[in-house]
Amino acid sequence: MPLTFSRAAAACATVLLAASTAAPALAQSSNFAPSEVLSGLAPGFEPSQFPQGSSTVLPKVDGTNVPTTDGSGARLVETRHIEKNVYQIDIYSPSMDRVITNYYLKPSVDGPRPTVYLMQGSEGGEFGSTWYTQTNYEDFFADKPVNVVSAVGGRGSQFADWRRTDKEFGMNKWVTYYSQELPYVMEHEFHGDGRSAIAGLSMSGSAALNIAAKSNGKFSAALGFSPYPAPSSVIGRAFNTVMTARLGGDLVNAFGWSDDPAWDDNDPSAHPERLRGIKVWVTTGNGTPMTKDPYDVDDFQEMLAETVSRPMTDQFVAKARAAGVDITYARENYGSHSYEFFEHQLPKAWSQAIAPGLGL
Repeated sequence: MPLTFSRAAAACATVLLAASTAAPALAQSSNFAPSEVLSGLAPGFEPSQFPQGSSTVLPKVDGTNVPTTDGSGARLVETRHIEKNVYQIDIYSPSMDRVITNYYLKPSVDGPRPTVYLMQGSEGGEFGSTWYTQTNYEDFFADKPVNVVSAVGGRGSQFADWRRTDKEFGMNKWVTYYSQELPYVMEHEFHGDGRSAIAGLSMSGSAALNIAAKSNGKFSAALGFSPYPAPSSVIGRAFNTVMTARLGGDLVNAFGWSDDPAWDDNDPSAHPERLRGIKVWVTTGNGTPMTKDPYDVDDFQEMLAETVSRPMTDQFVAKARAAGVDITYARENYGSHSYEFFEHQLPKAWSQAIAPGLGL
Protein backbone atom coordinates (compact mmCIF):
# COMPACT_ATOMS: atom_id res chain seq x y z
CA MET A 1 0.00 0.00 0.00
CA PRO A 2 1.42 3.45 -0.90
CA LEU A 3 2.85 5.38 2.01
CA THR A 4 0.61 8.40 1.35
CA PHE A 5 -2.43 6.18 1.49
CA SER A 6 -1.50 4.41 4.73
CA ARG A 7 -0.68 7.74 6.35
CA ALA A 8 -4.12 9.02 5.40
CA ALA A 9 -5.71 5.96 6.99
CA ALA A 10 -3.69 6.49 10.16
CA ALA A 11 -4.63 10.17 10.22
CA CYS A 12 -8.30 9.30 9.93
CA ALA A 13 -8.09 6.85 12.81
CA THR A 14 -6.26 9.45 14.92
CA VAL A 15 -8.90 12.11 14.27
CA LEU A 16 -11.72 9.77 15.20
CA LEU A 17 -9.90 8.62 18.33
CA ALA A 18 -9.37 12.21 19.42
CA ALA A 19 -13.01 13.02 18.77
CA SER A 20 -14.15 10.01 20.78
CA THR A 21 -12.00 11.14 23.70
CA ALA A 22 -13.53 14.60 23.66
CA ALA A 23 -17.12 13.55 22.98
CA PRO A 24 -18.18 12.56 26.52
CA ALA A 25 -17.21 15.97 27.89
CA LEU A 26 -18.69 17.87 24.96
CA ALA A 27 -21.93 15.93 25.22
CA GLN A 28 -22.57 17.51 28.61
CA SER A 29 -23.43 20.70 26.77
CA SER A 30 -27.02 20.91 25.54
CA ASN A 31 -25.76 22.88 22.54
CA PHE A 32 -23.29 20.22 21.44
CA ALA A 33 -23.97 18.66 18.03
CA PRO A 34 -21.57 15.74 17.43
CA SER A 35 -21.82 16.29 13.68
CA GLU A 36 -19.88 19.54 14.09
CA VAL A 37 -16.75 17.76 15.40
CA LEU A 38 -15.22 17.35 11.93
CA SER A 39 -16.86 20.33 10.24
CA GLY A 40 -13.54 22.18 10.11
CA LEU A 41 -12.05 19.45 7.91
CA ALA A 42 -14.29 20.21 4.93
CA PRO A 43 -11.46 20.11 2.33
CA GLY A 44 -10.73 16.54 3.39
CA PHE A 45 -14.17 15.48 2.17
CA GLU A 46 -13.61 16.75 -1.38
CA PRO A 47 -12.95 14.17 -4.12
CA SER A 48 -9.19 14.29 -4.65
CA GLN A 49 -6.47 12.94 -6.87
CA PHE A 50 -3.77 11.37 -4.72
CA PRO A 51 -0.10 11.95 -5.68
CA GLN A 52 0.60 10.04 -8.87
CA GLY A 53 3.11 7.28 -9.29
CA SER A 54 2.06 4.40 -7.06
CA SER A 55 0.87 2.34 -10.02
CA THR A 56 4.24 2.71 -11.74
CA VAL A 57 6.30 1.21 -8.92
CA LEU A 58 3.89 -1.28 -7.36
CA PRO A 59 2.60 -4.58 -8.80
CA LYS A 60 -0.16 -4.15 -11.36
CA VAL A 61 -3.70 -4.76 -10.10
CA ASP A 62 -5.39 -6.68 -12.92
CA GLY A 63 -9.09 -7.09 -13.55
CA THR A 64 -11.96 -4.72 -14.28
CA ASN A 65 -14.47 -2.65 -12.33
CA VAL A 66 -16.85 -2.42 -15.30
CA PRO A 67 -20.23 -3.99 -14.37
CA THR A 68 -21.66 -6.83 -16.42
CA THR A 69 -24.68 -5.71 -18.42
CA ASP A 70 -26.42 -9.09 -18.62
CA GLY A 71 -28.01 -10.66 -15.56
CA SER A 72 -29.73 -13.53 -17.35
CA GLY A 73 -27.44 -16.13 -15.80
CA ALA A 74 -28.85 -15.44 -12.33
CA ARG A 75 -31.47 -17.85 -11.04
CA LEU A 76 -33.72 -18.46 -8.05
CA VAL A 77 -32.46 -21.41 -6.01
CA GLU A 78 -34.80 -21.58 -3.00
CA THR A 79 -37.56 -19.66 -1.22
CA ARG A 80 -38.26 -19.91 2.53
CA HIS A 81 -41.11 -18.29 4.46
CA ILE A 82 -39.92 -16.66 7.71
CA GLU A 83 -43.03 -14.95 9.09
CA LYS A 84 -45.83 -12.63 8.01
CA ASN A 85 -44.75 -11.04 4.71
CA VAL A 86 -41.07 -11.91 5.22
CA TYR A 87 -39.28 -14.50 3.09
CA GLN A 88 -35.71 -15.51 2.39
CA ILE A 89 -34.81 -16.15 -1.22
CA ASP A 90 -31.53 -17.71 -2.35
CA ILE A 91 -30.25 -16.48 -5.71
CA TYR A 92 -27.27 -17.74 -7.67
CA SER A 93 -24.97 -14.92 -8.81
CA PRO A 94 -22.90 -15.93 -11.85
CA SER A 95 -20.60 -12.91 -11.51
CA MET A 96 -19.61 -13.96 -7.98
CA ASP A 97 -20.20 -17.69 -8.57
CA ARG A 98 -22.04 -18.16 -5.31
CA VAL A 99 -25.54 -18.24 -3.87
CA ILE A 100 -26.69 -15.02 -2.18
CA THR A 101 -29.39 -15.09 0.50
CA ASN A 102 -31.83 -12.16 0.36
CA TYR A 103 -34.64 -10.99 2.60
CA TYR A 104 -37.80 -10.46 0.56
CA LEU A 105 -40.96 -8.63 1.63
CA LYS A 106 -43.93 -9.86 -0.36
CA PRO A 107 -46.59 -7.20 -0.96
CA SER A 108 -50.29 -7.81 -0.46
CA VAL A 109 -51.05 -6.89 -4.08
CA ASP A 110 -50.94 -9.32 -6.97
CA GLY A 111 -49.66 -8.67 -10.45
CA PRO A 112 -46.77 -6.56 -11.75
CA ARG A 113 -45.23 -4.10 -9.29
CA PRO A 114 -42.09 -2.03 -8.72
CA THR A 115 -39.16 -3.26 -6.64
CA VAL A 116 -37.27 -1.47 -3.87
CA TYR A 117 -33.70 -2.71 -3.43
CA LEU A 118 -32.93 -1.98 0.24
CA MET A 119 -29.27 -2.56 1.03
CA GLN A 120 -27.69 -3.62 4.34
CA GLY A 121 -24.92 -1.70 6.13
CA SER A 122 -21.13 -2.06 6.18
CA GLU A 123 -21.21 -5.64 7.49
CA GLY A 124 -23.65 -6.68 4.77
CA GLY A 125 -25.89 -8.28 7.38
CA GLU A 126 -23.41 -11.14 7.68
CA PHE A 127 -23.20 -10.85 11.47
CA GLY A 128 -26.95 -10.58 12.00
CA SER A 129 -27.48 -6.82 11.83
CA THR A 130 -30.07 -6.32 9.08
CA TRP A 131 -33.19 -4.31 8.34
CA TYR A 132 -35.17 -7.37 9.40
CA THR A 133 -33.43 -7.96 12.73
CA GLN A 134 -33.00 -4.31 13.74
CA THR A 135 -36.26 -2.67 12.60
CA ASN A 136 -39.94 -3.29 11.94
CA TYR A 137 -39.56 -2.39 8.28
CA GLU A 138 -41.80 -5.29 7.31
CA ASP A 139 -44.71 -3.53 9.01
CA PHE A 140 -43.94 -0.23 7.29
CA PHE A 141 -43.91 -1.83 3.84
CA ALA A 142 -46.85 -4.19 4.50
CA ASP A 143 -49.37 -1.91 2.75
CA LYS A 144 -47.01 -0.66 0.04
CA PRO A 145 -47.53 -2.05 -3.50
CA VAL A 146 -43.86 -2.93 -4.01
CA ASN A 147 -41.43 -5.80 -3.71
CA VAL A 148 -38.69 -5.10 -1.17
CA VAL A 149 -35.50 -7.13 -1.38
CA SER A 150 -32.26 -6.94 0.63
CA ALA A 151 -29.19 -9.06 -0.03
CA VAL A 152 -27.11 -10.50 2.81
CA GLY A 153 -23.40 -10.35 2.06
CA GLY A 154 -20.70 -7.95 0.92
CA ARG A 155 -19.21 -6.95 4.26
CA GLY A 156 -16.57 -4.26 3.85
CA SER A 157 -16.90 -4.39 0.06
CA GLN A 158 -18.24 -0.85 -0.52
CA PHE A 159 -20.79 -2.86 -2.55
CA ALA A 160 -18.67 -2.26 -5.64
CA ASP A 161 -17.48 -4.45 -8.48
CA TRP A 162 -13.99 -5.46 -7.38
CA ARG A 163 -11.09 -5.78 -9.76
CA ARG A 164 -9.75 -9.06 -8.41
CA THR A 165 -10.50 -11.76 -5.86
CA ASP A 166 -9.76 -10.89 -2.23
CA LYS A 167 -8.24 -13.62 -0.08
CA GLU A 168 -10.78 -12.99 2.69
CA PHE A 169 -13.87 -11.79 0.79
CA GLY A 170 -13.57 -13.74 -2.44
CA MET A 171 -14.92 -11.97 -5.52
CA ASN A 172 -17.24 -9.00 -5.05
CA LYS A 173 -19.45 -7.87 -7.93
CA TRP A 174 -22.20 -5.99 -6.13
CA VAL A 175 -22.88 -3.35 -8.78
CA THR A 176 -23.53 -6.19 -11.22
CA TYR A 177 -25.62 -8.07 -8.68
CA TYR A 178 -27.87 -5.16 -7.72
CA SER A 179 -28.17 -3.66 -11.19
CA GLN A 180 -28.45 -6.80 -13.33
CA GLU A 181 -28.68 -10.18 -11.60
CA LEU A 182 -31.07 -9.50 -8.75
CA PRO A 183 -33.40 -7.41 -10.97
CA TYR A 184 -33.45 -10.23 -13.53
CA VAL A 185 -34.74 -12.65 -10.90
CA MET A 186 -37.18 -10.15 -9.37
CA GLU A 187 -38.69 -9.45 -12.78
CA HIS A 188 -38.91 -13.10 -13.85
CA GLU A 189 -39.90 -14.74 -10.55
CA PHE A 190 -41.53 -12.06 -8.37
CA HIS A 191 -43.63 -9.96 -10.77
CA GLY A 192 -41.23 -7.02 -10.92
CA ASP A 193 -42.38 -4.61 -13.61
CA GLY A 194 -39.01 -2.95 -14.24
CA ARG A 195 -39.61 0.12 -12.11
CA SER A 196 -36.89 0.19 -9.46
CA ALA A 197 -35.59 2.22 -6.52
CA ILE A 198 -32.39 1.52 -4.61
CA ALA A 199 -31.57 2.63 -1.07
CA GLY A 200 -28.67 2.05 1.28
CA LEU A 201 -27.45 3.04 4.71
CA SER A 202 -24.00 4.04 5.90
CA MET A 203 -21.45 2.42 3.56
CA SER A 204 -24.20 1.13 1.28
CA GLY A 205 -25.78 4.60 1.17
CA SER A 206 -23.00 5.87 -1.06
CA ALA A 207 -23.02 2.51 -2.89
CA ALA A 208 -26.71 2.91 -3.71
CA LEU A 209 -25.96 6.29 -5.31
CA ASN A 210 -23.01 4.80 -7.21
CA ILE A 211 -24.99 1.81 -8.43
CA ALA A 212 -27.85 4.02 -9.63
CA ALA A 213 -25.39 6.33 -11.39
CA LYS A 214 -23.80 3.39 -13.23
CA SER A 215 -27.02 1.62 -14.23
CA ASN A 216 -28.13 3.53 -17.34
CA GLY A 217 -31.57 4.47 -16.06
CA LYS A 218 -32.32 1.18 -14.30
CA PHE A 219 -33.27 3.01 -11.09
CA SER A 220 -35.67 5.94 -11.00
CA ALA A 221 -34.91 6.70 -7.34
CA ALA A 222 -31.70 6.41 -5.29
CA LEU A 223 -31.51 7.00 -1.55
CA GLY A 224 -28.78 7.20 1.08
CA PHE A 225 -29.38 7.02 4.83
CA SER A 226 -26.33 8.64 6.48
CA PRO A 227 -24.09 7.83 3.51
CA TYR A 228 -20.40 8.46 2.87
CA PRO A 229 -20.73 9.78 -0.69
CA ALA A 230 -17.14 10.98 -1.25
CA PRO A 231 -15.09 7.76 -1.03
CA SER A 232 -12.23 9.15 -3.15
CA SER A 233 -11.63 12.09 -0.80
CA VAL A 234 -8.69 12.00 1.60
CA ILE A 235 -10.92 11.28 4.59
CA GLY A 236 -13.20 9.01 2.56
CA ARG A 237 -10.32 6.82 1.38
CA ALA A 238 -8.88 6.59 4.87
CA PHE A 239 -12.23 5.93 6.52
CA ASN A 240 -13.29 3.26 4.02
CA THR A 241 -9.87 1.59 3.95
CA VAL A 242 -9.85 1.27 7.74
CA MET A 243 -13.46 0.02 7.75
CA THR A 244 -12.79 -2.60 5.07
CA ALA A 245 -9.54 -3.71 6.73
CA ARG A 246 -11.35 -4.08 10.06
CA LEU A 247 -13.66 -6.57 8.35
CA GLY A 248 -10.76 -8.46 6.76
CA GLY A 249 -10.48 -7.05 3.24
CA ASP A 250 -8.11 -4.92 1.17
CA LEU A 251 -9.53 -2.14 -1.02
CA VAL A 252 -6.52 -2.34 -3.33
CA ASN A 253 -8.24 -5.45 -4.69
CA ALA A 254 -11.30 -3.33 -5.39
CA PHE A 255 -9.98 -0.13 -6.94
CA GLY A 256 -6.23 -0.57 -7.33
CA TRP A 257 -3.54 1.69 -5.90
CA SER A 258 -4.16 5.22 -4.72
CA ASP A 259 -3.74 6.87 -8.12
CA ASP A 260 -6.04 4.47 -9.96
CA PRO A 261 -8.98 6.16 -11.77
CA ALA A 262 -11.34 3.53 -10.36
CA TRP A 263 -11.42 5.39 -7.03
CA ASP A 264 -12.77 8.47 -8.75
CA ASP A 265 -15.07 6.47 -11.04
CA ASN A 266 -16.86 4.93 -8.03
CA ASP A 267 -17.36 8.26 -6.23
CA PRO A 268 -20.84 9.86 -6.49
CA SER A 269 -19.41 13.22 -5.43
CA ALA A 270 -16.89 13.17 -8.26
CA HIS A 271 -19.58 12.57 -10.89
CA PRO A 272 -22.90 13.96 -9.61
CA GLU A 273 -24.05 14.61 -13.18
CA ARG A 274 -24.52 10.85 -13.60
CA LEU A 275 -27.50 11.09 -11.26
CA ARG A 276 -29.49 13.48 -13.45
CA GLY A 277 -32.92 12.10 -14.21
CA ILE A 278 -33.00 10.10 -10.97
CA LYS A 279 -34.97 11.11 -7.87
CA VAL A 280 -32.21 11.33 -5.24
CA TRP A 281 -32.83 11.52 -1.50
CA VAL A 282 -30.33 11.57 1.36
CA THR A 283 -30.57 12.09 5.10
CA THR A 284 -28.17 12.69 7.98
CA GLY A 285 -28.59 13.26 11.70
CA ASN A 286 -26.64 15.63 13.91
CA GLY A 287 -25.11 12.71 15.83
CA THR A 288 -27.36 12.94 18.88
CA PRO A 289 -29.04 9.64 19.86
CA MET A 290 -32.81 9.86 19.59
CA THR A 291 -34.04 7.94 22.64
CA LYS A 292 -30.98 6.20 24.05
CA ASP A 293 -28.85 7.46 26.93
CA PRO A 294 -26.56 10.04 25.26
CA TYR A 295 -23.82 9.21 27.75
CA ASP A 296 -23.75 5.47 27.00
CA VAL A 297 -20.24 4.65 25.75
CA ASP A 298 -21.61 2.34 23.03
CA ASP A 299 -23.58 5.22 21.52
CA PHE A 300 -20.46 7.28 20.89
CA GLN A 301 -19.49 5.03 17.97
CA GLU A 302 -22.82 5.89 16.34
CA MET A 303 -22.31 9.57 17.13
CA LEU A 304 -18.83 9.59 15.63
CA ALA A 305 -19.92 7.74 12.50
CA GLU A 306 -22.48 10.46 11.88
CA THR A 307 -19.84 13.17 12.32
CA VAL A 308 -18.18 11.82 9.17
CA SER A 309 -21.40 11.28 7.23
CA ARG A 310 -22.86 14.77 7.67
CA PRO A 311 -20.09 17.02 6.28
CA MET A 312 -19.42 14.55 3.49
CA THR A 313 -23.11 14.50 2.59
CA ASP A 314 -23.40 18.29 2.86
CA GLN A 315 -20.75 18.67 0.18
CA PHE A 316 -22.27 15.97 -2.00
CA VAL A 317 -25.68 17.66 -1.90
CA ALA A 318 -24.18 21.01 -2.90
CA LYS A 319 -22.39 19.39 -5.84
CA ALA A 320 -25.49 17.46 -6.90
CA ARG A 321 -27.66 20.56 -6.87
CA ALA A 322 -25.06 22.50 -8.85
CA ALA A 323 -25.07 19.66 -11.40
CA GLY A 324 -28.84 19.84 -11.83
CA VAL A 325 -29.70 16.68 -9.90
CA ASP A 326 -33.22 16.35 -8.45
CA ILE A 327 -32.15 15.83 -4.83
CA THR A 328 -33.95 16.12 -1.50
CA TYR A 329 -31.89 16.43 1.69
CA ALA A 330 -33.49 15.55 5.03
CA ARG A 331 -30.85 17.19 7.23
CA GLU A 332 -32.11 16.54 10.75
CA ASN A 333 -31.29 18.13 14.10
CA TYR A 334 -31.47 14.70 15.75
CA GLY A 335 -30.30 11.17 15.11
CA SER A 336 -27.09 9.15 15.20
CA HIS A 337 -25.71 6.44 12.94
CA SER A 338 -28.21 3.79 13.99
CA TYR A 339 -31.09 1.68 12.73
CA GLU A 340 -33.30 3.64 15.11
CA PHE A 341 -32.63 6.77 13.04
CA PHE A 342 -32.81 4.95 9.70
CA GLU A 343 -36.19 3.39 10.52
CA HIS A 344 -37.49 6.75 11.73
CA GLN A 345 -36.64 8.24 8.32
CA LEU A 346 -38.44 5.57 6.28
CA PRO A 347 -41.75 7.50 5.99
CA LYS A 348 -39.92 10.55 4.61
CA ALA A 349 -37.91 8.37 2.26
CA TRP A 350 -41.09 6.79 0.96
CA SER A 351 -43.14 9.97 0.52
CA GLN A 352 -40.34 12.22 -0.74
CA ALA A 353 -38.47 9.86 -3.07
CA ILE A 354 -39.47 6.21 -3.38
CA ALA A 355 -43.17 6.66 -4.16
CA PRO A 356 -42.78 9.64 -6.52
CA GLY A 357 -39.72 8.08 -8.12
CA LEU A 358 -41.69 4.91 -8.86
CA GLY A 359 -44.77 6.81 -10.00
CA LEU A 360 -46.93 5.65 -7.08
